[in-house]
Amino acid sequence: MAALKNAVSLYQQLKKEWNRKPPNVEKCGNILSKLKIALLELSFLPTTDSKPNKRELIIARDILEIGVQWSVQKGDIESFQRYMAQLKPITLTTVILLCHTREFIICLELAKAAKCFYTMQDYSTLQRRIMLMLNPRKTKGNVPAESYNFFIDILLLTIRDEIAGCAEKAYDRIACNEAARILFFNKLQELNTYADKRGWKSVDNHFVFTKEVKKTVDDIPSHDLALQAIEYARELEMIV
Repeated sequence: MAALKNAVSLYQQLKKEWNRKPPNVEKCGNILSKLKIALLELSFLPTTDSKPNKRELIIARDILEIGVQWSVQKGDIESFQRYMAQLKPITLTTVILLCHTREFIICLELAKAAKCFYTMQDYSTLQRRIMLMLNPRKTKGNVPAESYNFFIDILLLTIRDEIAGCAEKAYDRIACNEAARILFFNKLQELNTYADKRGWKSVDNHFVFTKEVKKTVDDIPSHDLALQAIEYARELEMIV
């Protein structure tokens, strides 16, 4: 009971600070650090030697949910993933998968199998917009909660890099205004900075892509390879 009482006391402090507008992020982080230790004394992670206590589970859930939101506020993806790993339910996890293009479809199917209707409705809509290559900046106004916008910003960068990579392979050059349109840039300076980062050259209001030169069959040093093979054969003959 003492452990639970301590956890509840810290949780009340955390909740009070987190509900402030705006919350004191650093202070919340300090309280969360203390709660990590306090939670270890509870049975929110059941073992074979203990049965879960409903009240302890509810307190732990509320603490971890604030931990998730705090991680988003801090922009700490690793912390977000750690808290989500303890929470288990599929929520913002699918968004971070989509941002990094990792197993997003599998995650969707698992959630559908679990009948997470309301949650998956949001993600299915988001997926359709991405597949149709709609401007993801418009998606920011249609998210279930403000915390989703952190991942939408990452998603924008991911989509931009994917589109740029496809453009480099498909074209030798592209008009600057067209590049700004398909890459969701409103400011020319931001576009130029991005182009410099990718090694694009600006020529006559166009960006010229630097093509990677790949070796053909004629570039293979056949003479050197033949000499090397003969040398190996001689050494093998000496060994035998």
